[in-house]
Order: sequence, then C-alpha cells, then structure tokens
Amino acid sequence: MASKQVSFTASRSAGSYTSLRQKLRAMRCQSAVSSARKPKKGEEPTIAFVLDDHLQELQAGAQSFWKEDFFRDACVIVEDKSFLAHRLVLAAYSTYFRNIFTMDHEPNDDGMFEISLSGVQAKVADNVIQSMYTSKLNLSSTNVFDVLELADGLKYTVAVQACTKYLKENLNKENCLRTMSLAISYHLDDLKEDSGKFAAARFEEVKHTAGFMALEWFTLRDFIARDDLRATRELQVFQAVVAWLQKDKTKRQKWAVRLMENVRFPLMTPNEVVDSVESVGFLMSVPEFQDLVKEATHYHLTPLRQSILQSPRTNPRSSVRLPAVLGIGGTGNNGGSIMCFTPASGKWRTFTKMDTVPRHHHAVAVLGGFVYIVGGEEMGRSKSVLRTACRYDPRTGEWLTVASMNRCRLSFQIGVLDDFLYAVGGRVSNEESLCNVERYNPQVDRWEDVASISTPRRLVAVATHNHRLYAMGGSSHNRISNKLERYNPANNHWEQKRPLLTCRFSASLHPVGGRLYLVGGMTVVNGHSMAGMKVVDSYNPNLDQWTRLAPMSVPRGEAGCATLDGKIYVVGGYDWSANKYLDQVECYDVQTDEWSAVASYPNRGAGIACCSTILLRLPEGSDESDGTSIASTAATVPSTTGTAPSTADTVNPVGRSVEDSHMSPSKARESLRSAAVSRSRRELEAEARGKLKRLSSKHKMEEEAGNCTEEGEVMSASLPGQGESYSAFVQPSTTCGTCVNSRAAVLKTRREFATMAAQPSPGVVWSGAAVVASTGAAVPSPVQMVTPVQYPFYMWIQYLRSLWRQYSTWCICPVRCVCAHISDVFLCVRALHILSRRRLRGLGRLGRALSSLRRDRGLCYGNMNGC
Repeated sequence: MASKQVSFTASRSAGSYTSLRQKLRAMRCQSAVSSARKPKKGEEPTIAFVLDDHLQELQAGAQSFWKEDFFRDACVIVEDKSFLAHRLVLAAYSTYFRNIFTMDHEPNDDGMFEISLSGVQAKVADNVIQSMYTSKLNLSSTNVFDVLELADGLKYTVAVQACTKYLKENLNKENCLRTMSLAISYHLDDLKEDSGKFAAARFEEVKHTAGFMALEWFTLRDFIARDDLRATRELQVFQAVVAWLQKDKTKRQKWAVRLMENVRFPLMTPNEVVDSVESVGFLMSVPEFQDLVKEATHYHLTPLRQSILQSPRTNPRSSVRLPAVLGIGGTGNNGGSIMCFTPASGKWRTFTKMDTVPRHHHAVAVLGGFVYIVGGEEMGRSKSVLRTACRYDPRTGEWLTVASMNRCRLSFQIGVLDDFLYAVGGRVSNEESLCNVERYNPQVDRWEDVASISTPRRLVAVATHNHRLYAMGGSSHNRISNKLERYNPANNHWEQKRPLLTCRFSASLHPVGGRLYLVGGMTVVNGHSMAGMKVVDSYNPNLDQWTRLAPMSVPRGEAGCATLDGKIYVVGGYDWSANKYLDQVECYDVQTDEWSAVASYPNRGAGIACCSTILLRLPEGSDESDGTSIASTAATVPSTTGTAPSTADTVNPVGRSVEDSHMSPSKARESLRSAAVSRSRRELEAEARGKLKRLSSKHKMEEEAGNCTEEGEVMSASLPGQGESYSAFVQPSTTCGTCVNSRAAVLKTRREFATMAAQPSPGVVWSGAAVVASTGAAVPSPVQMVTPVQYPFYMWIQYLRSLWRQYSTWCICPVRCVCAHISDVFLCVRALHILSRRRLRGLGRLGRALSSLRRDRGLCYGNMNGC
C-alpha cells in the first residue's frame, strides 16, 4: 500500500509546528496538513494520514478471498443453488442482509449463515452478488427489471441507482410504461417522472402497446390525469381507457368511474360527446358517468359561464406551464397588443393582437383562467370612453364578447370576488368622476349595480383579500383621497378603515402573503404641482396597520402592475417630475423588501393593464430555458363558441395538419377544402398561412437541390354554407422562396383588407392578381359596404407600416409598390360596390381588367419575377 513518507523531528515549540505544516504542503500532503492540529501545552503534535488507494486495496482483498474461497461464512440459496460469500461484504452493501445478520440468526453446524431468497432467478442473484465484489453490474433490456426488483428488495442502493440510470437512458415506447409502474412500486420518484414524461409525450404510440393494457388501474388513473399527456384530441384518451376496460370488462368495470373522472370531457367537441361517448352503452348505464357527460354538455352550451365552471377537467393539456405577466393595451404603440413576460426568458414579447378596439386606461381581471378586458378609452381620433367588455382565453387564443357595463368608464380598476368582477369608480370625462360600483355576473352575463363608494373618485386602487374588496385612494375635483374602504358582499356595505399614510391616486394594490401592497401612484406637491411617487406601503388587514417599505427607483403613476410567484411587477407608467412616459419595469420581492430591474417594456406608455396567468403556449421565437415551444401544446381545445374542428382532419394547436409535412400544393388544396367544414374563419386563415409558409420553404429547398417540379398552384379553402373562400398562390419552381414568402404576406394583407372592406361575409377570394367572388356568395348591398376612408387614422398608419415592411425587405422599388398597392385596394373596394349593384354581372371583365393593370405596371407584387 503506497503512502507519502514524511521525515521530521517533533518538537513542542510553535515554530516547529509551523515548519511541519510548511513541509507537508511542499510534499502536497494536503490531507495530512488539514488534519494536523496545533498541540496543546505539554503535548506532542500528531498528524492523521489518509492512506492512498485504501478502499481499492480493501476491495481487491475481498474479491481475492471470495474467488479463492477464503473466510466465506454466508450462503445465499436461490433456486436450489448456493452462492458463498462473506457476511461482512453482504451486510456492507445490503441493508436487508445487515438486518438479518444483526438479528438472532444462528449459523449451521459448519458455522455457515444460510439465507434463502424466493421468487428470484439464480442468474440474477449471481449477477448482484458478484457486483458487490467486482463493482460491475451486468445490465441488459432482458434482465434490468429483474435486477432492479432484487436490488430494491435487498436495499442494495448502488445497484438500484445503476438500474435507474440504465432505464432512463434506454426508455422506449415498449418499456416506458412498465418502467413507470416499477418506479411507482419502488418509490423511485426521478425514474417515475422521467418515464412518465416519456410515455406522456408519446401517448398515441404507447396506448397500443401491451404495457398499456397491463397497467394497474391506479397507475392508469395517474397517467391519464397528467397535464402533459400529448393527445391530439381528448377523445383519444377516452377511447384508450375504454379499450383498457374492455380488455377484461368483468374485473375492470368497477374502476370505470374512477378512471373516467380523469378524462377531460369538456375538451371534446359536442359532436364527439354525442357520437363517440354517449354511444358506449356499458358506461352510459352508470349514473356517475352520466354526470360527467352532463358536465361537458353544460360547458359547451353555456360558453359565457365557462370562467366559473372551471375544474381539472376543463384545463387544456399541455407540456408548457409557464407563469407569465401579460401587459394589455396602453398609450404606446402596443395599444392593440397583448405583451407577455416570463421569468424563464426574462424578455417581453408580443403574445397576440387584441381582437377588440385598441384602448388604454382600461381594467383587466383574471377569472377561471380567462382574462376580462373592460372599459377604457379608445385609441385614435375618436377617443371614445368605452363600456364594452370582452373575454380572452390565453390557453386557446379565443376571444368572446361579453355584456357591456351599464356606464362608460376609464381610469378604474377591477377586483375579482366570489366569481364576480367588481368595477370600482373611474371617470366618464376629465370633469366627471364616478362613485358607482357595478359587478359582472358570468352566470347571467349581466352587470348589476351594488353599493357605491363614499365619494366619486377615479384611479382608485382595488384588490381583494379574504372575501373582501378593498378600495384605496383616488382623486376627484382636484382633491386627492387617502380613504381606505372595505366592501362586504354579504351585506352590500362599504366600511371605512385606517386611512393611507399619504394621499395618492393612480396607485396599484396587490395582495401577497396575507398583506396588501400599495405601489407608486401620484400626488400633489406644493399645493399645485403633480408628482409621481416611489413609495410602497404595506397594509395588514388583521391589525388595520400600515408599514412603509423600500421605494421604487423611479416615481411613476398610471403604471401596470401584476403579482407573479410572490413578486410584484410594475410596468411603464408616467413620471410627472420628468414629464415623460416610462418603459422601465421593476420587480419587488416581498421576502427581501428589495427592488430589481427587469427587461424594459417594448414601448413607453401609461394606462397599461397587467395581470398574471399561466401560459400553455408561447409566442413565436420563444427560447425558454426548458426548451418548450408553442408546439408543445398537447390537445386541440374546442371553440368556446361551439364551432368544432372536423373529425376528418385533426389539426394540432399550431394549425399544422398531421400528415402534411411533405404535401404538394395540389394535395394541400384538397386538404384545406376538406378541413374547412365547420371551421371558424380565424382557424382557417391560420392554417392557410401556415401551410403556405411551409410549402414555400419546401419549394425553396427543392429548387436549390434542383428537384422542384411543382407547377404554380392556388391553395384555397372554402367555408361551406358561409359563402367564404380564401386562397394563396404558390409560384412555379422558377420563383425563389423569398418572393413566395413575400407574396404570401401581400396576399394576407389583401385578404384581411377585403374582409374589413365588406361585412358580413363578402365571399371575396384573392386568387393570383384578380378579384373574384365565390360561387353562390351573397354579395352585400352598398349600405353594408365600408370603405377604407371610413377607418380611423391609426388603422391607416398601421396598414401603411405593414406594407412598407413587406416591400422594403425584398423590393427594389418599395415606394412605387406601396402606392400601387393602395390604389388597387381602393379600386377593389370600388369593384365590390359595382358587383353589389350589378349582381355579379361583368365579373370576368373586371377580373381581366385588374390582371391587365398589374401586368402593365410590372410591379413586384403583381409579377414577382419582375423584381
């Protein structure tokens, strides 16, 4: 056995001790140096050496004794075979053997301790016992489960870890479910999670395996209850459970209700519930199962009540679960957008466009996972004060209009209390503030008045805590309030509490950890000057007591504010002292009482309404640390308005058909037409744009490889019964992919503008360069027509900006193209007027005239090859 040799003379002097440590360092005996202690008075210095290769020598000696049959005193009997070993080695590695040997276990006449193991294969036992001496455990796909079972029974921790690692690295669709079952039985949480994720991501494959049919009922229950179960439709989960029940119906039918409680019937379409669920007779005879079907039916029949009908069964399945802050509207350029911030990425991105008029100084609230956007002031020249309200589902991207408030109002906030939305105070104009409070009842889709606050006030901070609604501060008639009022819904009464430490308005109020945090706001200084506030105060409702906390770095009012994971995010706002809008975003940690800066908001602005939610899908270009993307969403969720995707063409949430990855344009056209049955306009347009983009990329790659043989095609999709049709042109192989993509953007703009220019369904198709009408389409009368001139100024600005971005990126004559494009839009709108009066007469002549006009100009958007 090798060890470092140290030669020295011991001395009782402190100087000699110091010299000793220096010598040890010089010889790199760090373990000896660290163990060398300073001697006490009258004591010789001592040093404890760590012997090199000590454990290796011990293992080599034990292995030698085992092979040469020296000192063996234990015998493990398996299947009439005896394996001789040493008690000391067995007890060192196995807790089971250690307990056996330390109990009153007597040896036989030969002094040998015998232990019998039942239900174990001899070759498996031999493999495990050898590993205790050699540190080598032989694992394969055929023996790993048996080895894991024996190692777990012997409490042989090192072997269990080796089996776990092997299984993690060799998961496949055939063994993942068995691995998950064993992990549950042996309480191997890491292996359970990894194998469960693997199986959930491949549900459509593993549901057909023997391992799925062999699952215990409780394992199957936990498996189908997973949020990340990736099924294209929830109907597939139901059908898989039915197949498992029918495998042995006599024994398994008693578990039917317990299993079906984890199938998310509200995520099915109404047609699927009626045609595929109610047709299973042996289930429909069970009253508990009938209740589940009734729940799904009510969910679809009452879309406005869905926010108060939420349960685990209404939660869409997705592998993405990201807490996020949403910034909605505001006075900046993003007034018509919803921005999102996730701590995982640390960035702000555009999540979606608002399907309502752009607005600012409105109010938002989250109820049942749905975001309600209420009131505010319309952006643009009109600056109308709104009373309209809408509901947005960030999980599915669907919008729904709900009942409007009884009064127009802006500069107010909303609190959520017992499934009601309470709109408190606000203003109608600069001169008129409101004391009125009204609440929205999703059960009946109606706003109703409740008790008013004590005085008319705008920009009141509102929050709920412990079934009470709190309203703090505000301003009216050049007076700033320090009032704190608390509303009790049981008696419809407001009561006064301890006033604020400082009069303020336009602050934000949020409950965190049993306290209410009042952040920022504005006040008046020197009797007349407006000033933003940095201060943050905390209110304890139980003690009716205020506490001053760490201030923000920037004074601000009219800011957006939201709470996420125990932290308060303050977004944008207005700084009166600097007379400017802000884009800074600050985060307050209530645990440490500290503020930190996070990524700035994309645009400066005030009147931004913020809320927090859990995202099940991500914006384009996301790079979250967990590697998830928008495509991670697992199931297509049926529309809340009752329109359902066709069962003939299953589409995932990104709008991509399951079988179209290598589809030609002609096949794509047929697929789009078949998929259009009962599909909404939004779904259809998203799918058409997605298909065109993928096909364009495919053509570009094939062209570069010299394999592009496709002819120019017009992909189109119709909405039967609605008289609408959309199309996008795919250029022949002589056109580069960049031009194809650019043309797709132009066609998209034209299609959207044509849709705006004629409401309702005009039946207009942009096919190549001509405007045609769908066969049988009901062309609207001139009274229904809306010309572009009638649209607000801000919409024209956005439209011109989009055109310039499209043309300036690839065109050598962007100014001419934009001008010609706008002139053609006016010409096409005029054409719709003509068609509506002439009842489609002269349609061919008009189309030919427009085509000739574009060819004569030779412009890029009319002839891509001319660029």
